[in-house]
Amino acid sequence: RRRAQLNADDASQYFTDESDYMPGGVFALDSFLQEDYAKDAVQAKVAAGWAAADAVAFEATNESDLAFAPSLRERQDRFAATLHTRCGIASRLAGYAAVPQERLFGMIDGVDGLAHGDAVWAVGRMLECGVGGSFTTSCECSCVQGTQFRDEAGCSFFDHDTQSWRCWDSAIVAVRSSPPDSSGFHAPIFDPVTQQRRTRTYAVQNPVSWWVPALSRITIEEVHAPGEWQVRGLRVRQRLFV
Repeated sequence: RRRAQLNADDASQYFTDESDYMPGGVFALDSFLQEDYAKDAVQAKVAAGWAAADAVAFEATNESDLAFAPSLRERQDRFAATLHTRCGIASRLAGYAAVPQERLFGMIDGVDGLAHGDAVWAVGRMLECGVGGSFTTSCECSCVQGTQFRDEAGCSFFDHDTQSWRCWDSAIVAVRSSPPDSSGFHAPIFDPVTQQRRTRTYAVQNPVSWWVPALSRITIEEVHAPGEWQVRGLRVRQRLFV
């Protein structure tokens, strides 16, 4: 089994199995679309105004980003059709998507962190890039509202293994959005599935989130030391990249 290794920084290594996304794998299209979650997600997207074909195609390939990211970085064509499909959906949605009025946030480290699937988000690389520098992503990622900050330690997430909230010791990225212009789109895309989840008993455990497509160009505007920035009145003890 081929394993694609991502070195996020000197201390962390993350892995993904491409075979999971091939026929017979746990995320293969024929099996994934039979899951109740996938069916619910398609319905939620259609109800939010997505074209039915886009909703099905998006959910059918929704777990594939960790697989196509290494292929994209290596300039291989193993998942070219998947990447082309998802970027096309992103382009169509961005044309009429609402621009978030507030800053959105993402953790860099951890199993759901930005650097999990894409080493360009690693703290060391972003510091090397510096304020004013830009980079292009090879993996999709999500960002959430500031309500995920429950105390000054950092951004929290719900650990389904322990059924409790955890705060990951991780630097934070704040995503600042702006309206589209002649150069393109400059905002994450809202995920209606996460809004649907909030009507269920586990609503609090799955925050409303926004989607940042692969091949997005990210520009670092500001860097703040731990304790030198605030969200929801909390002076967070983590480094912040804006």
